[in-house]
Amino acid sequence: MPVTTSRAPRALISALVVLAVGVSGCGAGKDEAPSSPEESRKPAATSDRNPERSSKSAWGTTVAPALNAFHQASSVTIGLTARHNGQRMRAKVRTGRDGECRAELVYAGKGTVRVMRTPDRAVYLAMDEAQIRAGALSGRSPRSIEADVDRFADRWVKGVPSAPSVKSITWMCDFRENIPKPSDEAMDTPVPERVTENGRRLLAFTTSTEMGTIGLSVTEGKPELYAFEMTGNRSPFRAVFTAYGKPVGAFHPPAGDVLTPEGLPAAKRTPATGT
Repeated sequence: MPVTTSRAPRALISALVVLAVGVSGCGAGKDEAPSSPEESRKPAATSDRNPERSSKSAWGTTVAPALNAFHQASSVTIGLTARHNGQRMRAKVRTGRDGECRAELVYAGKGTVRVMRTPDRAVYLAMDEAQIRAGALSGRSPRSIEADVDRFADRWVKGVPSAPSVKSITWMCDFRENIPKPSDEAMDTPVPERVTENGRRLLAFTTSTEMGTIGLSVTEGKPELYAFEMTGNRSPFRAVFTAYGKPVGAFHPPAGDVLTPEGLPAAKRTPATGT
């Protein structure tokens, strides 16, 4: 029952690094605004594109404070949509600074995987029936697949956090650690445009890089990182950051509701728990 994840997050992290350390030397990409397939976005009634405004001022007053707020928040929810090799992935990740995490990944046509990590770094995974059937290796008998569905569907399985098969799923719980803090030095940024999305007033920055067109949106007033996206390549993605400081709510399921490596047949331990 292998569970595979898209490689798109690598591009996401790389793109975030570009903005976190500044985008000096990159084009502003004014004619290619990033698409927003999941949420509506429109320019504000009064455009605030001003070529004469200092882009370094925008860094100091909006981008750097927003990135700092992202790291200082006790928790944040990340809504991620991505496409890789023609497959669409959607994830909702609630992650805290103490390592606590709850996440749900939905693969187009491949079911749902749930992940939970407690503050003491215990990891639990659960898959629905659709994911189990999609992950079944070719050549397996219908009887063995049905047995897996009966044993694993929607049940928590305790994984080994250091196992590669488990880490390939829990990468999202450490998402924030992969985003560097902004430099104290003022950086050149694209001149922002005021936009409205879901009723929120945002400052949208867009820049073109070798990886594609990168867009970053920061809330006005109290700067917070709101959205990040990359388009114009084979692995486009969009991440939306919300619910800063809300409880994560990870917990240890009752012992009787958890499948452990010791309680599984030897053939099922590695794909299910990483052991």
